Amino acid sequence: MDQRIGYATSNDGTRIAYAVSGTGPLLVRPATFVTHLEADIDGPTWGHWWRELSRDHTLIRYDLRGTGLSQRTTPALSLDAFVDDLEAVVACVGVTSFDVLGHSLGASVALMYAAQHPSHVDRLVIFNGFISGPLDSHLGTKDSGTAQARRALMLQAWDQPWARRLWASWLIPDSTSAELDAAATLLHKCATATQAAGVSNGGAKVGLYHTGRGDWEPQALVLHSRANEMVPMAAGKAIAESIPGARFVELESSIIFSRSQSLRGACSSRRSEISCRGRIRGSGDHGLISLEPQTTACLPVRHKSLS
Repeated sequence: MDQRIGYATSNDGTRIAYAVSGTGPLLVRPATFVTHLEADIDGPTWGHWWRELSRDHTLIRYDLRGTGLSQRTTPALSLDAFVDDLEAVVACVGVTSFDVLGHSLGASVALMYAAQHPSHVDRLVIFNGFISGPLDSHLGTKDSGTAQARRALMLQAWDQPWARRLWASWLIPDSTSAELDAAATLLHKCATATQAAGVSNGGAKVGLYHTGRGDWEPQALVLHSRANEMVPMAAGKAIAESIPGARFVELESSIIFSRSQSLRGACSSRRSEISCRGRIRGSGDHGLISLEPQTTACLPVRHKSLS
């Protein structure tokens, strides 16, 4: 799969690496923990996602600050900073209206961005997302023990394959043994122990409150997997309840696109399905949105590399 890599500069000066691939309607995928634009393109962890989503779309994705090809040392690792990075990327590429696919931490970023820039987001798809992390100050220390233990594991054993493999099993629980080994190798390329722990800690402190949504009513679909061990089903339901008119679908599996580019994972409702060509669709009475807009026109993409 061909992709074009460039760099955007966030508000605090952090350089954010982004990639553009495919042709068609615009789809932006906010960064999550953790990716590497070059290393994950052909790997079993994310490669099948990028191939499928680029098949019918112009896919814009980027590495989270502190990881991948983005600047590794950053002044801030917080939700506000993550949203600033998304703003910087879409401004650098030169797009103003697009669909958004938010996954895990990227879902929190997508939700905050959509609330702040409702005219920019045409359709919003959330997968295994959350609006409140385990270290959210508004909730006290409800899940802080688990989050702190995982962070300690990162700091103490990130260089050990078994520790990264354990993390991979939490992130992608439906994977095979070989896929977990590949994911563990990818994690090592994406970030050092300190960088990974910093990003994880920043995500754990996420709390979306007073976003200034006003009359924000996007076309939104929220998907959540029962197999997800990091983010409970209740988190996905909370997101759906917070968005007027959003549709919520429970999935049996955490796998959306299989390694063979065919669909794995079925929606709990037989009236809806996710096609292997990246569209989300369903019967009219079910109300699911489509990633495919009414027009196939694509906004021009401008690429900018910063030295």
